[in-house]
Amino acid sequence: MRARTPDQTSTARTVGRNAQLLRTARGWPQQEGAARSAGGPCPLPLTAVRDIEAGQGSRGSRRAVSVDELVALAAVFGVAVERLLVEAASGGGGS
Repeated sequence: MRARTPDQTSTARTVGRNAQLLRTARGWPQQEGAARSAGGPCPLPLTAVRDIEAGQGSRGSRRAVSVDELVALAAVFGVAVERLLVEAASGGGGS
């Protein structure tokens, strides 16, 4: 029997929820997250931040998170990439 692995959609939802928790724990609007990514290697426009947190694209389709976006989000929040990939048990703080 094969071990069950999370699908891309559930992983993207987890990343989106964790990004939203981290952002709101800091009291930032979505615009702040986008602005803080501007100087990095993968700037995230506001629409990308919104779509990632919602887990879907602007047309209602499922929204995957690229590796570059994942690394950019981790840099914005000052956390390890793993923090965004693991389902949060509570709150939005910590690394």
